Amino acid sequence: MKSIYGGYSADEHVQWFGELAINLQDRTALRRIFRDPGRPVHISATIQFAEDEKAFMLSRAADLAWPLAWGAVTGQTLDYWSFSRMAIATQLAQYKEP
Repeated sequence: MKSIYGGYSADEHVQWFGELAINLQDRTALRRIFRDPGRPVHISATIQFAEDEKAFMLSRAADLAWPLAWGAVTGQTLDYWSFSRMAIATQLAQYKEP
């Protein structure tokens, strides 16, 4: 859940489902991973962060929020690593209030 493969790339779940030969564009494809697709599914998880992960998130909270906010406004899927290297100044201008 925290990261399926240990990396932190955007849309990692797409690769994971691809390895199970599940096309996420086909709503019925997910049923193939369940023994009885007619039964309801309950999924729960507990995520535990290491102390160094907590320290990283706390020290970079504002920087970590930027790609989330940018994605909410533009619909673009970005992660912390790729966002920090993006040149967004020209795109940002179109979202400014007049």
